Amino acid sequence: MHYLVRMLLAIAAGWAAAALCREVYVAPAGAPGGDGSLARPFDLKTALTSEAAARPGDTVWLQGGTYTGPFVKPDKPAGTENEPIIYRAVPGQRVTLTAPDDAGFAIRFSGAAYVWLWGCEVTSRAVEIKGGREIKLINLFIHDAPKYSGIQGSNLGSEFYGCLIYRNGLHGNALAHGTYTQNRPEDVGGDLDALPWKVHRDCIVFNNYGWGIHSYATAPRLAKLLFEGNVCYGNGMPEGSEKPTCNFLAGGQKFDDLVVVRDCFTYYPDAGDFKRGADLGYGDDNGRVTVERCHFIGGKDTIWIRRWQQAAVKETVFFTAGGKAVNLSTIGPRVPAEYAFERNTYYSGLGTPFQWNDATFTELAAWQNATGLDKTSTLVAGRPREAWTFLRPNKYEPDKAYLLIYNWPRTSEVKVDMGRLWDLKGGETVRAVSVEDIWGQPVVEGRFAGQPVAIRMAGTYAPEFACYLLVKQAAGEPQR
Repeated sequence: MHYLVRMLLAIAAGWAAAALCREVYVAPAGAPGGDGSLARPFDLKTALTSEAAARPGDTVWLQGGTYTGPFVKPDKPAGTENEPIIYRAVPGQRVTLTAPDDAGFAIRFSGAAYVWLWGCEVTSRAVEIKGGREIKLINLFIHDAPKYSGIQGSNLGSEFYGCLIYRNGLHGNALAHGTYTQNRPEDVGGDLDALPWKVHRDCIVFNNYGWGIHSYATAPRLAKLLFEGNVCYGNGMPEGSEKPTCNFLAGGQKFDDLVVVRDCFTYYPDAGDFKRGADLGYGDDNGRVTVERCHFIGGKDTIWIRRWQQAAVKETVFFTAGGKAVNLSTIGPRVPAEYAFERNTYYSGLGTPFQWNDATFTELAAWQNATGLDKTSTLVAGRPREAWTFLRPNKYEPDKAYLLIYNWPRTSEVKVDMGRLWDLKGGETVRAVSVEDIWGQPVVEGRFAGQPVAIRMAGTYAPEFACYLLVKQAAGEPQR
């Protein structure tokens, strides 16, 4: 009986909590004296700072239009682990956060905890994070911040999911990256067990003037960095192909540990003697790194792996036309027994595909014999020949997905089996727009009839490479 009473009380408490969660509305013309209804919405500043305007579990709906800040989200009001406060653009409406030229950011999270920002455009200024914990940036469009990286700062346990981050920085400012973030054991007294993971997942980071995803620190250490499903391409190319930049970096000047890169993609065109796809490790000796099921394509070198005690690189594809597929530096003169390179595929261009410390290797067998690595891997002569297509469904909005195409034949369009990649059903409508022209005309729009869909190659690096946002709708649903 006591168990039944406790269960009923728990259910009642859950119902009570759900009843307290509200839907609150803000608008560009909203006012502090509003009540959060559609008829009398709050202004955004009030919704971010007033504990009367937003409570744990509330969804704060941002109506379409431009909100001119800068805006600061302080430590209060705060959500909880099970009831975050969600600030979300009304689906189908364009919500833009911006700030004047003399501001350093469009929105700053200053000590905020358990807060989500979802579906907004952030332009002309950055998203800045100062302390706090468990912030989620979901499906944002962050672009054209001229002074700083698109996302910058450090806190505990944040997740960046599904964001398009592009064209941040200016000529001559190659330090303005797509993201510039840290995850520091020092923030929890050096206890790795107490440090939550920082997550970059399913973001597309491209054509920033500096580097793409950039997790770096000079004095503190970095640890528990998870990168999953991200696409990083063309970063640093607006500065010119001879500028030393990298699509993807994780590591700093101190001992870094527990870096995981999984199902990620990079791309540079053949031009660019100083471009690198990924750089893992950077300065000091480091702990553990894992790379799984990635595609590192183009640039001078596709990946640098530097001074790790343990390294696992598995089921990953590498191609560069004229550089190193892998540039590996080890702590000592031998490859550690804790290294596992398995089931990888290397495409060789004109360069020498393998480097270990100061030794280079043209043939896979020589690399295997010298290092003991890659016994189950393959070296393929020349460029890939068939088009590769990859689709990443959106966890938070199941009607959306990202489509990535490496179009090695360089045809003007590529046929994509949407039914197989996305479980698209007959009668559903699909619309595809280039991530480089998100509010522009679709490259494809129509009802799915069960046959492969012809996708026109569009973007800076078409026809060899392109990326798209897909939206599907069931018959009779309103256009979004």
